[in-house]
Amino acid sequence: MFVRTRLAWGGVACALLAAPLPAKPVSPPSVGGYVGPVLAATADDDDSRVAEAQFDSTTAPLPLNVASLGYHATATSEFGDLVHLSGNTHFIASLTVTMSSWAIRSDYPGGGPFGFSHPITLTLYAVDRSQGEPRPGAALTAVTTSFLIPWRPEPESAASLSPFRPWRAADGLLYNGLAFNLTFDLGALAASLPDEVIFGVAFNTQHQGAAPLGAPGPYDALHLAVSSAPPVGAADFGPGLVYWKTADGQLYADGGAGGVNTFRPDTGWTHYMPAVRFNNSAYGTLADALGRLELLADTSGGRSLADARNLLGSALDRTLWAGNQNVRSTWGRLVFDLLGEAAGVLEPIATRRDPLGAHVADAVDSLLNVASLLAESALGEAIIGSGEPSRIALAQDALEASAFARPGAAIEELGKAWRESQLALR
Repeated sequence: MFVRTRLAWGGVACALLAAPLPAKPVSPPSVGGYVGPVLAATADDDDSRVAEAQFDSTTAPLPLNVASLGYHATATSEFGDLVHLSGNTHFIASLTVTMSSWAIRSDYPGGGPFGFSHPITLTLYAVDRSQGEPRPGAALTAVTTSFLIPWRPEPESAASLSPFRPWRAADGLLYNGLAFNLTFDLGALAASLPDEVIFGVAFNTQHQGAAPLGAPGPYDALHLAVSSAPPVGAADFGPGLVYWKTADGQLYADGGAGGVNTFRPDTGWTHYMPAVRFNNSAYGTLADALGRLELLADTSGGRSLADARNLLGSALDRTLWAGNQNVRSTWGRLVFDLLGEAAGVLEPIATRRDPLGAHVADAVDSLLNVASLLAESALGEAIIGSGEPSRIALAQDALEASAFARPGAAIEELGKAWRESQLALR
């Protein structure tokens, strides 16, 4: 284990640290070197939490800033981890990554008022265990998205306290960066991921990346957040193990003996891991609900569970769905009808005060969640697409009415909201 104090890591001046730097180049969230949770939080407009996570090492609510790895400062091209996803199926809708922006608008006079656009690539790899140690295998999918990266606030007037010119928040603390979330849309995928995957987050900086940009810019001040909290949803594989591609061989635990500038395992990260969230999809939530029902036995001798399983199996027919997050416009009404009928069949069991009733109630909640996801997504698209106002109003009314109805009737109202949203764009 080694400790480097190079300021290029993007940390703070060593004389200002209240605690020693970690053995890896992780920048503390605040100038005082505080690496615990930050209680004063920003208004995190993260709508990805409408579905359950299958792996979650992010923090909610989002702190003002987070411990992070600076790509430019550490000659990094890609950073990630190996995770084991929870549940029996893994039809992921999206992946959320927490970042930290250290870029200051006044340093870039030609920049936009809210931030700068920069492409970031997420790659999901199969896990190759053919040589014992898990390594990135074939790429399962790669998504590149141009995100708006926010500027961090302007420096505190007494900026001479640190070469990184920290900003002072309402909590009185000084921060070098501003935390924010990015979400990669994976809803178009129609396949289930394996139980374990390796993910990598990559972007270009002045000197590093798949296509180094060759000039300094605000992207050189972009960091990926790391978390020290135990993940929710599933376990992290190998505490202290991450996957890293850096051109500085000295930063690897083996000093670069295993290869430099290659995406490979690296140890010595103690309890740190990249802050990411694998968000389940509507299709995945429905598949999980069916999987739970298939494990239950109704000792009362009725056919309710069997009927509900058949209805949900029909609703999961791939021809009815466009990827993992949306139903096809021509078949959406059928999907809602199947969900509503299944919920109606399960309601009498869900009200029972026994273990079976509790399990079935959870499944019914999942059906409501799926219907809500589909309806809210359709309504959002109608609003963004400037759909017919009267139809949008009807969709909103149906969405509100669903909150006061029993499960079967609630799904019927959500189906109305979905249909009106569809008609609003015609």
